[in-house]
Amino acid sequence: MWFDRDLPAHRAYSDVISTELESASAVLVLWSKASVESQWVRSEANRARELGKLVQARLDNARLPMPFDQIQCADLTGWRRATTNAGWTQVSRSIDSFLGNEPAVVSLSEPSPSRRSILVGGSAAALAAATARGALTIGIANSPGGSLLAACGHRILAETGPEAIAGSTRMKAGTAQKVVLNLFSTLLMVQLGRVHRGLMVDMLARNDKLRRRAERMLAHLTGAPPEAIRAALGEAGGSVKRAVLVLQGLSAADAQALLDANANNLRLALAQLHATRETRP
Repeated sequence: MWFDRDLPAHRAYSDVISTELESASAVLVLWSKASVESQWVRSEANRARELGKLVQARLDNARLPMPFDQIQCADLTGWRRATTNAGWTQVSRSIDSFLGNEPAVVSLSEPSPSRRSILVGGSAAALAAATARGALTIGIANSPGGSLLAACGHRILAETGPEAIAGSTRMKAGTAQKVVLNLFSTLLMVQLGRVHRGLMVDMLARNDKLRRRAERMLAHLTGAPPEAIRAALGEAGGSVKRAVLVLQGLSAADAQALLDANANNLRLALAQLHATRETRP
């Protein structure tokens, strides 16, 4: 265990701290109203985050700076060194996991991963534990040498290099990760069939604003007159996908059955409908 008060009198802070961060198995950052204002603390915490060895806890109601507010933080508010404290238990388990003593994920509500078992974020140790249990794990990192990518089954490296302002990861690294997530989520929605001809058709018109949007989409996709569009949307229960098929002459029930048979993909449903009609005598 190392504290900066152990710094030799003849050494520079930056050199020693950098070396200690690199060699540490885990880095515990204690956030408080004072520490969130310290550029030293934020820089050291960010380096620990990049190295995949950050453990963080909150000592008071301080608001965590970005990007640390997106990472799990133990609550040590009012802690009086009791080992039974929930926040301290969380901290000690995380440190133990980095030291190889105990897995960070000590229990799951389900015995094995399922489609509903989702871990968003988490440390490299937690991701490694999830990967070992057979979960689908995806890591996005900006540093090729970090432990996060090694812990994941699927790795995305957006190497951005040093920041223009040291420690300000929201500039290059944060922006690059947002671009990656935007591309990933957009491609995912397209492949799931929730986008058709550039429109987000997997939508239910539950209010006036969404109904107007749905009517514009249906007009673009079908060319039907406004009265027919409003009637179809009402029969389809506000579903844009069902309404498109209702405007093709199907009942709402038949439209839903056709969507169900085609993985709720409107493009595939329309293709099957047109193919069926073309083969009729």
